[in-house]
Amino acid sequence: MDEKINVRQFTLLLTLFTIGTSVLITPSQLATLAKESAWIAASMSVFGGLLVLLLYLFIGHLQPHLNLFQHNEYAFGKWLGKLFTLIIVLFSLIGASTVLWTVGDFVIVQVIPETPLAAICILFMTIIVYGTKLGIETIVKTVEIFFPWIIMLLTIIVLFSIPSMDIKQLQPLWGQPISKVVEASIYELSISTFPLILLFVLYPSVLNPDSKGTRSILLGYLFAEFLIMSITVIAISVLGYKLTSHYVYPTYVMAERIEFIVLLDRLEVVIAISWILSIFFKLFIYFYISLIGISQLLGLKHYRPVTIPMGIIVIGLALIIYPDSIFAGKWNKETWVPLSIIIGVVYPIVLLCGSKIKSILRRNHRG
Repeated sequence: MDEKINVRQFTLLLTLFTIGTSVLITPSQLATLAKESAWIAASMSVFGGLLVLLLYLFIGHLQPHLNLFQHNEYAFGKWLGKLFTLIIVLFSLIGASTVLWTVGDFVIVQVIPETPLAAICILFMTIIVYGTKLGIETIVKTVEIFFPWIIMLLTIIVLFSIPSMDIKQLQPLWGQPISKVVEASIYELSISTFPLILLFVLYPSVLNPDSKGTRSILLGYLFAEFLIMSITVIAISVLGYKLTSHYVYPTYVMAERIEFIVLLDRLEVVIAISWILSIFFKLFIYFYISLIGISQLLGLKHYRPVTIPMGIIVIGLALIIYPDSIFAGKWNKETWVPLSIIIGVVYPIVLLCGSKIKSILRRNHRG
């Protein structure tokens, strides 16, 4: 972890990681769970996610010179700390494989249906492995180049879908029980926010993460969540909650309906490129964090020797973890949500308590 990035680069990376697959799959699942109240669930997740991110930032400031894996050993001791690190590595691998499957399934379903899933996964993962070998500094510079284009293309969806909106599709205001709305909100957080804990493996590499840097990170997160909320609101008001829940990727369907410039045909494919780019950076983070964790567990000086073997493992997991999109939706709701709550909420609280206790014991021992 001798590579350094600045606060701006970390913020852009966090923003794209939050957007990631959320703009593709979240509206459909929210509509399934909360129906016409899906937009309320998306709004609630903004405030809940902000509290969670503040928790992560507080933990990051406790031991600013230790990454998340080193913090585990500081708080829990060598062996228990390594066990926590192993759990995070496994979570990162599962996250990477599910994201890889999602991009493969999206490309096959919406763009080139005759292509085998394995071919898409191998091609995409090859680019990830190559990018990982170049290092985090190269990747964040790439983020700086592509970020404006990604946001611009996503903004096109929002702006040019507004004329097709029907506010009546969002009514009644509280048409669903609060329990369903909360469940949908937690689902959204499990995709966009709880995995952000992984980014704090990179936090010691961030130059000068002071109060201004913290504000920048929070604003980047709020922007990403606002974009997800906007797309959810538009999806429900344009397609209705029934069609939104029916389509696996309703945002792409919305893009197909945009009437833009006559000379620019198949605008949705151009917009899909922005999604694939944002998914690329999310997959990179999952994969990169797993490499740092496994190299630390094995006592390696650098993660590069295990890059290709771990890439092969991710491809294998991506081809077996989801048999189809129906199972994927069920697995995300029944398995991924509780798993991400454990990693994104329970684990940080336990880490915070362990770190505080360790600090008190050290002070008492010195005294």
